[in-house]
Amino acid sequence: MKSRDIFCLIPGHHDCRGRHKVSPGSTHITVSRYLGYVLCVLILSACLGGCGVGHWFKGQQQPPTASQLYKKAEKFFSTGRYVLAEKLFKQIQDQFPFSKYATVASLRYADCKFFEGNYEEAIPLYKQFIQLHPANQFIQYAIYQEGSCYFNLICSPDRDQTYTHKVVEIYQGLLNQFPNSPYRVEARHRISFAKERLAEHELAVADWYYRTAQLPQARYRCNYLISHYPHTPAVKKAKILLKKVMIRQRLVDEGKWHWWSNLFTF
Repeated sequence: MKSRDIFCLIPGHHDCRGRHKVSPGSTHITVSRYLGYVLCVLILSACLGGCGVGHWFKGQQQPPTASQLYKKAEKFFSTGRYVLAEKLFKQIQDQFPFSKYATVASLRYADCKFFEGNYEEAIPLYKQFIQLHPANQFIQYAIYQEGSCYFNLICSPDRDQTYTHKVVEIYQGLLNQFPNSPYRVEARHRISFAKERLAEHELAVADWYYRTAQLPQARYRCNYLISHYPHTPAVKKAKILLKKVMIRQRLVDEGKWHWWSNLFTF
């Protein structure tokens, strides 16, 4: 046997045809490595399961339900965090429009606007609730709150009184529809306040007409105030002003009115 033939028979070397000859020791090493990998995987799996990490995959956050959103929103609302509550109530309406929480969420959304002081934004929201849910258990509250928005928007006597008229209209409608409403006492009080403000407005306008020598208009405004708001404090002042208007009108008709004549009218 030649030396090269002996060399070819050494385990792990190429044979005479150039093929790799695997030695028994080399096969043993390969199997050991494979078993080691399997053992590591088993140990790692056991550790992950025991430490609860496996639950992390199962515990991925699911989208919140309408109930969860509502509870969280109410918590924000009850603690005065209206901006945060508003977002959640709106989310309930958008994502769960047919859930039992959607209706009350729409009312609470209006409440958030109200308590934030955004009365003009809250008004159409309350109106919408009243129109869509006339038989809802919170309908009286919604009407009362709509009136409250207008009540908080009332201007001074010398300004436009559109909102003041709306206060009277809404609260009177509430009393007509629900005579025994739990809001009836406050509604009557606010109607009384609004009528006093309207009377003060009429008096301010009548006085302006008088000072600008528009006597027929001043007389009309005084009479309107006395007939429409007879139980308001402004009536007394309106009667005094009306007397001044009548005296001045008589002097004008007789040609006896002069710039200093107003000093003697009372």
